[in-house]
Amino acid sequence: MYPCQQGARCFFLGTVLMSIAATSQGNVHNYSTGGDDLGNLVGNITHSANPQHTAHSYTDSILALLTGGQSHGQNQFLQQVQKNPLLGAELLQTFSNLENILGKMIPDMLTGSVERNPGDPGIQCMADLAEYLTALKNKTWWALQMADATGKPGPGLLKGNLQMYGNFDECLEVRGAVDGNDSNTIEGNHCLAIITLPSSITDIFNNPITGRLLEGSVPSFQWHMCVPKSCSEQDMEQVLNSLPLRDLNMTVLSLNCRHDKDLGNDISGIVGVIISSVFVLVAIVGTLYDIITSANRDKQHNDVISGKYVNQPVSVDGSVSNHDNELSMDRKRNSMVDGQSLYDTKESRELFAKPKESIGKQLLLAFSITRNTEKLLSVNSSASDLSCLHGVRVLSMAWVILGHTVLICLTSAINPVDGFKDLSSFTMQAVTNGTVAVDTFFVMSGCLVAVLFLREKEKNGKLTARQMVLYYVHRFLRLTPLYMMVIMFYVCISGYFRDGPLATPLPDRENCRRNWWINLLYINNVYKSSPTEICLGQSWFLANDMQFYWIAPLALVPLACGWPFIGFLVILVLIATHIISYSYLEYFVKGSAVVNSAQFSTEIYFMPYCRVGVFAIGMTLGYILHKTQCKANIPKAWLTLGWILSVGVGLVCTYITYDEWTDGQITWGRSSLLAHEVLFRPAWALCVSWMIFVCCSGYGGIVNSILSWKAWIPVGRLTYGAYLLHVMVLTNHQANRRTPPYYSIEHLSYEFLGTWSFTYGLSFIFAVLVEAPCLGIEKALLRR
Repeated sequence: MYPCQQGARCFFLGTVLMSIAATSQGNVHNYSTGGDDLGNLVGNITHSANPQHTAHSYTDSILALLTGGQSHGQNQFLQQVQKNPLLGAELLQTFSNLENILGKMIPDMLTGSVERNPGDPGIQCMADLAEYLTALKNKTWWALQMADATGKPGPGLLKGNLQMYGNFDECLEVRGAVDGNDSNTIEGNHCLAIITLPSSITDIFNNPITGRLLEGSVPSFQWHMCVPKSCSEQDMEQVLNSLPLRDLNMTVLSLNCRHDKDLGNDISGIVGVIISSVFVLVAIVGTLYDIITSANRDKQHNDVISGKYVNQPVSVDGSVSNHDNELSMDRKRNSMVDGQSLYDTKESRELFAKPKESIGKQLLLAFSITRNTEKLLSVNSSASDLSCLHGVRVLSMAWVILGHTVLICLTSAINPVDGFKDLSSFTMQAVTNGTVAVDTFFVMSGCLVAVLFLREKEKNGKLTARQMVLYYVHRFLRLTPLYMMVIMFYVCISGYFRDGPLATPLPDRENCRRNWWINLLYINNVYKSSPTEICLGQSWFLANDMQFYWIAPLALVPLACGWPFIGFLVILVLIATHIISYSYLEYFVKGSAVVNSAQFSTEIYFMPYCRVGVFAIGMTLGYILHKTQCKANIPKAWLTLGWILSVGVGLVCTYITYDEWTDGQITWGRSSLLAHEVLFRPAWALCVSWMIFVCCSGYGGIVNSILSWKAWIPVGRLTYGAYLLHVMVLTNHQANRRTPPYYSIEHLSYEFLGTWSFTYGLSFIFAVLVEAPCLGIEKALLRR
């Protein structure tokens, strides 16, 4: 090619081309992920769409996918790339033409820009670019490095590979002396540009044969460029706009350059570090105090035991040989194993009871790392515990993490066409329908709220004002400290762990700075929930769950006070509200996670009145478990029929969508779509409720054995933190990725296992330092 016949132009052209190709692929990445579609399909966290002609870098697109990226058309674009020979030819021809045109025109246009704008604020950038071109012509090493570090078109265009990754670290290592003057150097910096594909490609989808598939999204590609550090986003945008992109019907959608992070000038970062340091410092002090006082207390107990019991007469039954072991066991079990201990006397209870500690000491010990770790890792559970819920909780969270791992892997894969084709297969419907895991959490939440509320009333014999106040206070204090700490960490600190080619600003971090109080009030699912205002996208679930908790006493109080008719009437009203509102809105939205994900998410998916029916079904389950004391007598015939229906309906809910989306085309009619969307979540809730009911009643067999495995207990305690943190883990990992991955089942397996392990490890740290201490403080202050 002509540009490759000229040394300087060839190198710079490769840089530009690679960047352009990268930009193209990247944006296809952004939109190709199926954005909103997959966001709703693969996880329990999805929102509304990106505005038309709005571009995001990769990590921005992740947020868009979780908060509503309008990538439906881009998804179809990738799926059609492999099928349409005309599209493939256009892609190859476009990049070939682009390479020739840019190679001929870039040097002259850049030089002319410097000459025409000697007084512009970006004059240093233009001068450095001109020096860069001169150094390339002379084959200077630092210029060759910069050109080498810039992204270039790679293979696999027909597989959706429209990302042009460069070498991020090589770019940042560039240090070039100008005219041999070491005091005047040019440093390399990474910039990510996102550029639309030409209309010759996009028009293929807007003809009478293929139909209007793009639906407003703009297919584009990512270009990872290595440019002089003196160039800002505005400078590089000016440079790119001076190129003949418009002649090719291409537009620069966005451009983000790497910025050095300086904690000293970041007030919010300093505040975040101080707050985190305070928690760590108090935890260290509390741990040391716990170790010292525990040692002293054990010494005092041993001295008292020696003085009172050594050389004393043998007890009437002669069983003093295991005295120390028995006492040790009793202390671990709060001095009582079964209420019939041999040493259950007034004297022994006074001797071996834990000394009462002052409020100040209790507050300090609440931060003890050793105590909190012991509590979190304990596998002990009471006989009245609904043990199968531990396994349901952990497996449902794993389903959520798997869905989002698949989603984000697809957005960065070098072969997204293969990935989307795989997702349309029958077996992968279990991944794309991962949103039902959210409904499982709603069922469990409703069940536990009912069981605990009814047990508390039964224990006290009546409902008191204090009980009702604590009902709300405890819930708020249980969820909020960790929730707010994660938001603080996300806004103030997490950015310092992001330093890679895709580490561009995440819009919702700025939203959290402005709108964190909306999350604090748990109204972020109905107020300022658009993609431009949302803070921590996955938190929509917490808002719904809290709102359901607020209204639950409308049904639970009548049920607890012996007015079951009123209680069940309220539950039926909640279920009816779910079905009627869902039906009404779906009739006008005419969408789903696949068909019209943007509008569907913001108007239906996040709305509490469209999800409350599942929670109400969970409350019904909790009431039944409480009334039967988990000892229901289920005839074998009914048990068999129940399992058949439960498993059958559950499989239908999970796999029926295989028929909805075939070869990139919607095959369901409006009535079929409406019936499925309205009914499949309540149907799933009934299946989960049956499984929990029979397991808690002793008829679960091997299913109950698996779900009640004691190893689930400590992992289940970390699930709340894992839910809050897993998206941050995924996006940070992708932001720092130096090369695009190749989509395959093996790669997904490694990504999922790594994400799951790292997420729960991080959740454990937050639980030990924040969640458990806050619960200990609440217990000390409220005397629960």
